[in-house]
Amino acid sequence: LLPNLATISIVQSTSNPDILYAGTGEGFNNVDAIRGDGIFVSKDHGETWKQLVATASNNDFKFVNRLIIDPQNPDILLAGTNTGVFKTTDGGISWRNVMGGWVQQLMANPLNFKTLYAARNGNGVYKSVNKGETWTKTEFGITDGFGRMEIATTTQDTSLVYAAVVVSVTVNNTKESDSRLMISRDGAQTWNAATYQRVSGNLKANWMSDQGWYDNAIAVSPLDKNEVFVGGIDIVRLTINPSGNTFLSTHLTSGYGGTGCQNYFGSACVAPTATADVHVDQHLLIPFKISGNTFRLLAANDGGIALSNDAGNNWVQFDGIQSTQFYGASKKPLVQAYFGGMQDNGTWFSNDNAGATTPWVNALSGDGFEVLWHQADPKMMMGASQFNGLSRSVNGGASFQSLSNLTDRGQGKGPFISLLANSPLLPDRVFAIGSTGVWRSKDFGTNWEAKKPGDGWNWSGADVRVSLANPNIVWTGNGITGGRSFYVSTNGGDSYAPVSGYSATLGNVSSIATHPSKDSTAYALYSISNAPKILRTNDLGKTWEDISGFGTGILSNNGFPNVAVYSLLVLPHAPETLWVGTEIGLFESTDNGATWHYANNGLPAVAIWTMEVVDDEVVLGTHGRGVWSVKIPELLIYSFQPPVIKTFAQNTGEPPVAEFVLRTAYDSTWVFVNQTKLGTYPKNEPGALLSPDLNNLSAKSLTINIRVFKGRKSLELTKSITSLSPFGPLLTGIETDFDTSESNNIFFTPGSVDGDAIFNISTATGFTGRAIHTPHPISILPGSNYVFQMANKIIVAVTSTEAFMEYDEVAILRPGATGSKYPDFEFGGYVVPEGSKDGKTWVALAAGVNSSAYTEWRTAYSNKTDGTPSLMKRKKIDLLKTFKAGDKINIRFQLLNPSGTLDGWGWMADNLEIQKRKIVPVEQEPVRQLFSLAPNYPNPFNPETSIRFTLQKSGWVNLQVFDLNGRLVRTLMNQQQEAGHFNVRFISNDLPSGTYLYRLKTSEGVLSRKMTLLK
Repeated sequence: LLPNLATISIVQSTSNPDILYAGTGEGFNNVDAIRGDGIFVSKDHGETWKQLVATASNNDFKFVNRLIIDPQNPDILLAGTNTGVFKTTDGGISWRNVMGGWVQQLMANPLNFKTLYAARNGNGVYKSVNKGETWTKTEFGITDGFGRMEIATTTQDTSLVYAAVVVSVTVNNTKESDSRLMISRDGAQTWNAATYQRVSGNLKANWMSDQGWYDNAIAVSPLDKNEVFVGGIDIVRLTINPSGNTFLSTHLTSGYGGTGCQNYFGSACVAPTATADVHVDQHLLIPFKISGNTFRLLAANDGGIALSNDAGNNWVQFDGIQSTQFYGASKKPLVQAYFGGMQDNGTWFSNDNAGATTPWVNALSGDGFEVLWHQADPKMMMGASQFNGLSRSVNGGASFQSLSNLTDRGQGKGPFISLLANSPLLPDRVFAIGSTGVWRSKDFGTNWEAKKPGDGWNWSGADVRVSLANPNIVWTGNGITGGRSFYVSTNGGDSYAPVSGYSATLGNVSSIATHPSKDSTAYALYSISNAPKILRTNDLGKTWEDISGFGTGILSNNGFPNVAVYSLLVLPHAPETLWVGTEIGLFESTDNGATWHYANNGLPAVAIWTMEVVDDEVVLGTHGRGVWSVKIPELLIYSFQPPVIKTFAQNTGEPPVAEFVLRTAYDSTWVFVNQTKLGTYPKNEPGALLSPDLNNLSAKSLTINIRVFKGRKSLELTKSITSLSPFGPLLTGIETDFDTSESNNIFFTPGSVDGDAIFNISTATGFTGRAIHTPHPISILPGSNYVFQMANKIIVAVTSTEAFMEYDEVAILRPGATGSKYPDFEFGGYVVPEGSKDGKTWVALAAGVNSSAYTEWRTAYSNKTDGTPSLMKRKKIDLLKTFKAGDKINIRFQLLNPSGTLDGWGWMADNLEIQKRKIVPVEQEPVRQLFSLAPNYPNPFNPETSIRFTLQKSGWVNLQVFDLNGRLVRTLMNQQQEAGHFNVRFISNDLPSGTYLYRLKTSEGVLSRKMTLLK
């Protein structure tokens, strides 16, 4: 295998197919570019490779952009690099520089290798007629500035040469990039700019937009020399007028240049005349015939390889090439599930028990960058797209919401590579960087505040990291030397102080790292050639030392390579061992940085951007080979990681349940419930389960604090339910039109565990009665979800004629894409009825709905009209299709919007009927023994009876009487009461004979009993 990840160009000898050459190094000057190390040769059809010595450690061959080989002689090879064109005639043993400049493409006449072309960035096209010995510049005649260009010709007419050029144009006094097609019909002697010919419905083809420095590809149809395929962001077909220099354009794939849609992975935007599932950013187009009148077209892009079997009209994007470029990676606590952000391909996470071939789930589109998986609460996840496009999940990845309170978003305000940092010891406190300063959230992204570290603060190229040993120590800055700024906070980001400089000039840091047990120790990592790579401080930045062995020289004296450095990890169980992630692989020191060697431990020679300890694993995010991990059992003994929330929830009508996993060994653990110490637990084994008893809890809210100790260290985990749900009686059914005030108690919006309120019971314009409504109109961001849950559980009936749920609804919400159906991603947002036996696992009772469900709703959405009673549709649901008879279930409505903005008038529901309107007349014993409800006396009665109850503590009391259809017939008490015994008279007045239910509701729960009126 090749030892360098950045293999940019490969050529194969026609005369001897066993011989291949590979050039290395990304020569685009992109921020994540990996430098190459020359050219490699294989003489056994790619089975083994050998580096050409003359190109090794040679600055002229750090970035080999293109190779061409003489079809008759495998020893004649030319290389276009960032410093010129180089030629060998002895199979790479020796090389001559035959032309200078930044050469990004070489092309040979397909019928005559004597004629060669070179595309020189910002300069023009050069031509050689003697196999590259001498070169002559051909003049474009472009008056505007131009940059990169790609060229193509065809065997149909080798005098015809096309050039796709990115040019700089001025629009409204602003410089912008444009795409230009240049045509030469005389072998590049003269050039003409092709002009766009507009026709009705024809899109202008600025196919490169502002990406032409990176995305540029061109090829000629093998069947028609006047048909050219160009690739930038999109793939576009240009049809050339053979009698002139005009062209028509057809978008073949849907990107965001010219179609208004950013088609990274996960984008639902589709251009009407384009294929939507081809990834953006094209780098190579290769056409080849498959018959006399058809050909295939291959496209290499940032998403892999796409193939069209019909000249570009239809495409298939292939995956399976494990070459993903991760910027950040993390792991779910306690479980082998992984989360990462990657260049060009969004942010993804795996399911539990992931392996090398496990499919991952897309979380966020765009470019993906650093990620955080909350190390105490696995439901909490945070990721980012470019320029601080932060999003968070509070439900384990089921949905993500954009975090808009951090206002340094967008180009010029946030870094392209979005940064996220926190400490596993205090995971709720998160840091990011923007033009305003260092941003801090104390609640995992809900709220943000910015702090400018100092007058010398420069956010460009800066990093931010939190000490692994002490979450109150925060490092930030873009460099220690050369006028750059570097700061440290010792109070959790409240304020920052500048640190001392270093004697050498090193440029920007590439990253910052910290020590797992020494809070005054930090590492500044650099990627400057011939200069120190790792600076270490042991005194909070007062002094720095180079541990990479460069000092003032250009070579290391302790074995560290002269390469870019991205990450550093001190192993907690063996702190003398340092791992460093570089652009060429993992390097190791086992003597605290005194000496270094390549860690030949099974990890490929790959760029490593992040390393993180989670549980007993080290997780590595590589920039080109995906996510890797290694298990080290000692980490659970020697590392200090927070407890993990296994369960923290409340089922309707039941006490809350909390379970915590003590995942590493602690000396002792303290548990507090609502600020009262519940108990102290001794030293534990890793993985011990802690389950506080909450059955006798007497409060409207719940806060649990778990405080763990190890040596002199301690940390605290806090988890709350701000509003415990009501404890309603078990029902067999219910019926309501929501017009009475008592209907306000039927549904509630769960507290902070589940999300914000958006549903309400109200009267909307155009309706005469109350119903459940969303806002009118509505506009919901992608990744949002909201719920409205019944306060009572329902016991499912035995037969389908009884086990039903019915209601009227109107859903004027953005319809799904044509042909999509619930729950397809393309279906978009919807409202869905759901049921659950445990309040944690929810299943749909029926399909989610938006305007796609009915023609009338779709028409109303298209016409932007409001909902009316005439648009209501009755929905009937058989509960036995999802649950069994006797199941006790919660029911809720959920609004979920996986993609795009969900807009329209909104949704409503009315006239809810579940299971024949019956209420179970069940005698319920006291839930918490803090209040009691006695049988009424006399019973049966006419016309009067007494209802007695006892309160052990003061609180709000609600005493009501219902008939067996669930209708409220009398409110006997609804007020604050002190502790004591109570006797309340109930006079039946004009009520008919029958059985009634009286219900006592306090902050401690709900009790009910039955009574009989006989007249």
